Amino acid sequence: MAGFIWIQSCSKTKEVTPVPPTVEIAAVSELTINSARFNGQISNSGNQDISDYGFVYSESNAAPTLSDAKVSHGAVSQGTPTPVTISDQIQSLKPGRLIMSGLMLLLLPGRFTVLQ
Repeated sequence: MAGFIWIQSCSKTKEVTPVPPTVEIAAVSELTINSARFNGQISNSGNQDISDYGFVYSESNAAPTLSDAKVSHGAVSQGTPTPVTISDQIQSLKPGRLIMSGLMLLLLPGRFTVLQ
């Protein structure tokens, strides 16, 4: 006697609500006549992969974008331990110019956020 048991599951795929990364931006430090250190950290990567992170900065744009100068550090996956500390010494700045900076996060798929 042979028997068959057929089990079928009717579960819906649950949509995951995106949780954005949490970041902290610290004051610019180590100022010299032509350099400055930008500081910040990714406190929590949320539930999204970060395809790139770093700083954007400008001597003329009050709200720097990806079109301005930038320092890039690469990807942070959801499994990367946080916090991720970011600190970059920016050289060759023009003396006497106000530098505006922001922390850059590029989120997959291709969306970007610049936080100041």
